[in-house]
Amino acid sequence: MHRDPTRNPDQRALHADHTRARAHGGHLADRLLHATCNERRGDGTRNTSTEDITNDHSRNRHLWTRLDW
Repeated sequence: MHRDPTRNPDQRALHADHTRARAHGGHLADRLLHATCNERRGDGTRNTSTEDITNDHSRNRHLWTRLDW
């Protein structure tokens, strides 16, 4: 994810996202998502089991970090 929108896969600025959707009582935007991912997520009812939504990156850590932990 990049501040410069042209470097993001969707060529758009990052969106502030609420882990708990505002429609369900969330008040604090606590993470950033690509605009496309945030729009697809909607109010959270369209979440999938993808790693990006669940934050479970442990299985594919080698794809996003060079650190060996």
